[in-house]
Order: sequence, then C-alpha cells, then structure tokens
Amino acid sequence: MADFALNRRVTHRRRGVGGKVLGIAAAVIACAFALELVFQLVIGPAVTVKRVVVESDLRFSHAEIVSLAGLSGNESYFGIDPVAIVSRLEAHPSVRSARLEKAFPDTVKLTVSGRRPLGMLMVQTADGDVPAVFDEEGVVFRAGSSIENWDLPVFSGVRFEDFRVGARLPAEFSELLTELKRIQLESPALFDSISELRVQPGAGRSFDVVVYTVRYRTPVRVGSKVNEEQLRYVLVVLDLLHRQGRAAEIVELDFRTADIVYRTRGE
Repeated sequence: MADFALNRRVTHRRRGVGGKVLGIAAAVIACAFALELVFQLVIGPAVTVKRVVVESDLRFSHAEIVSLAGLSGNESYFGIDPVAIVSRLEAHPSVRSARLEKAFPDTVKLTVSGRRPLGMLMVQTADGDVPAVFDEEGVVFRAGSSIENWDLPVFSGVRFEDFRVGARLPAEFSELLTELKRIQLESPALFDSISELRVQPGAGRSFDVVVYTVRYRTPVRVGSKVNEEQLRYVLVVLDLLHRQGRAAEIVELDFRTADIVYRTRGE
C-alpha cells in the first residue's frame, strides 16, 4: 500500500516538471516572436542605407548605376534584396556581371563589370542600317552612329528578324566567338589584322567564314572556325602571293582542307 502511494507521488511530480518545461518553452517562443516583431516594425526600418559605393568599368555615372539597381536612397538596410538588385543590373545589355555587398550599418557596394566589344555588325532599325557591337557571348550591347568609327572587325552576313539592343547572335557562333576573343587577348596585333568576317550559310545550320584582312582584300574561306595558327598561316600565304604578283588573279583562297585551294578569275 505504501509502495503504491509512493509511485503515485513520483508520477505526479514528473508531470509537474513536464508542464513547467512546456511553459518555459512557450514563454521563450513568445519572447522571440515579440522581439522579431519589434525588430521588423521598429528597429529594422530605422536602419537605412545612407551610402552606396559603386565600382564599375562602364561609362555610366554613379547616379545611373544606382538608378539601374533600383535604389532610391531610403531603403532599409535589412530589407535590401541582393539577388533582385543584381538581376536588375545584369538585365541591362551593357552589363556583363554585377555583385552586391553590404557593410553594416549603412553601406551597400555595387561592383559592375561591362561587356567588352569583340566585333561590329550592321543591323536594320526603323532609322535604317546602323552599326552595333557585340561581345564574346554574342550579346549585341550597343548600337548607333557613335560607334561607327570603332576599330573592330566587321561581322557580316548576319540578320536579325526584329533587332533590339540586347539581342544575341545565334548559338552556332559561340565557338567562333570564343576563339576570336582568345586571339584578341593573346595576340592583339593579329586580331587587328582582321578587317571583316563574312558568314556564309551552308547546309542545315552549318556555315563558312570568309576572312578579309586589313592589308589584303583577297577573300579567304576558313570553314566555321578561326584560330591563331590558322590566321597566321593565312597572312603568310597572302603576303607570298602578293609578293609574287599573283594575288590579282585569285578570286578566293580556300583553307578548309589540308591543301590550300584557290579559284582564279574566269573559272
């Protein structure tokens, strides 16, 4: 009988301890919720962005980049959405990449990198044909008469159905553009020797590139790829033909196979 009574008292005590733990947990949760509410409604909005630092290689003013980011100057520091701001910046055709960093208590830093021109093409607009420039990703990021004197190879034979700045060249050109960018960075003098790259469509989605150099106007067909070694060889052959006085009779050189083939006038 005494043992039974003791067991009842122990069980009752354990239940009392459990109830106290649940009560403390509920109080802690309520306290945390209250603190979060105070932060969201009072403290958070009071901490605002007072300083926006911009690092960029674009020819945009500080105010223009801040505007592109969608910052008005009175944002809550804790309410800043880095993903949304970076997305807005990278939506601009001239922006290649963007990054946002926050420094407590009131500073936001925007790092914006612009696209670098690789080539130029002529596009049809409501105002007629105008020059436009693109980068190694094939993004046409600027157009207008202000760039017509830029010293870049002309990319011809490409047409857009409904041109707009921000349009992309077809994906088939990606390997060609990547190689051209490599030549531009590693052999700038060789890159500057290119006057025009004319794209001529083949069967299906295939194409050939016909190269025109600055020094010689003899067209050279090279297939769908252009690399540094091949381009140097093209210049050597063109120079040899002109020194021999044979260039005038040649309509086109073909470098698509191991043997160089040429067509002469009248063929």
